[in-house]
Amino acid sequence: MKKVSVLNILPKEVCQKFDEPVLIKENITNWAALNKWSWDYLKKLAGERTVRLVLGNREHNLTKFREMKLVEYIDKYLAYENECKEKLYLKEFDLFKEFPQLKADVDYQSFFPWYVRPDKFAWIGEKGAITGLHHDIFDNFLAQVYGRKKLYLFAYKDIPKDYRSDKFDYGARVSLINAFNPDYERFPLFKTVEPFVVELVPGDVLYIPKGWWHQVKSLDATISIASFMVTVNDLFTTELMENMRRFIHNQGLYNKGNCTCHMN
Repeated sequence: MKKVSVLNILPKEVCQKFDEPVLIKENITNWAALNKWSWDYLKKLAGERTVRLVLGNREHNLTKFREMKLVEYIDKYLAYENECKEKLYLKEFDLFKEFPQLKADVDYQSFFPWYVRPDKFAWIGEKGAITGLHHDIFDNFLAQVYGRKKLYLFAYKDIPKDYRSDKFDYGARVSLINAFNPDYERFPLFKTVEPFVVELVPGDVLYIPKGWWHQVKSLDATISIASFMVTVNDLFTTELMENMRRFIHNQGLYNKGNCTCHMN
């Protein structure tokens, strides 16, 4: 297994300048969020808010959701280890929209060049929660706030076209392979592929260039913030085309029943 480059560098100096993943250790240790965002603190903010949780690995299996109060999710699945096989995962959660006061606990001043508009979302998952193998269509800074995560990463060319899924996933493309437990009889060429391996701990930031396949597992209950970097040019090209793709999908005209956004 290969190791990702570790650099002592500002995120802004990495953004759109590297074509491989870069790990920036202890980059956000100054964020108040690392000490402040306990489960008890988030419960106080949550009130009666209900969230939509992903059940299991929707990239590789059927897409299933469960509605639950955020307080209940924290109490039953995050604060204590759960033995359920299909893990619940709060994905693509617009944390700063739901809780604007949390913006004061993070500092992105050193992250983005002027031409980048970041879309920030939180991933809050119980121990063992997985995001299946996929690649994003925008560069991403993944900031680890709470708990540990393990990632396997692969260059775009490492996943043959026959091993890619046609499942619709807004902003991403999905692979058929479970990189943590691959079926080599079905995907024999994958035997020759060596992943880059990263274990993120609180304070780390991982730069994942667009097109890099990655599968992610929470080693503990975790909070991560992903910042997808949409450039000025992307607004009128990649993002415009992706929004059109989602509109057609939502009308039932493209990949109906085969997606990560609707129950199937």
